[in-house]
Amino acid sequence: MIITFYYVKTMVFSEGIHLVVEGKIPTVLVLHPLQFDKRSSGKVTLVCLVRGLLGAPTHIIWKVNGQTLPEEDTFSEITKETDGTNAAIGLLYLAVSDWNPKNTYTCTVIQGSKLYEGSMQASACQNLH
Repeated sequence: MIITFYYVKTMVFSEGIHLVVEGKIPTVLVLHPLQFDKRSSGKVTLVCLVRGLLGAPTHIIWKVNGQTLPEEDTFSEITKETDGTNAAIGLLYLAVSDWNPKNTYTCTVIQGSKLYEGSMQASACQNLH
């Protein structure tokens, strides 16, 4: 999305000067866990991929049905992309007994006063029921 602001003569800016602000909303994607993971380790691992951040995220949190989960069950890391933006990965580790097909799992990226979220319905993971 490109937003262009044009200022009139009465503004502080000179005639003909315009400001172009380019921006896009970061992408937050929650991946379904692998069937292999559940069977081999007794854990379900959800992955949250975040791309297009302008600055490092302050915090990545996970929620189940809107309830924030303890941070000891999570991991996150931030990397710099070749285009100058930042990317992040967030992991959520759940015991198999805590996996419920009725749940909605949400990854929330908090960057200053902005929130970006991605969610997945556990019922969409047919291989884990």
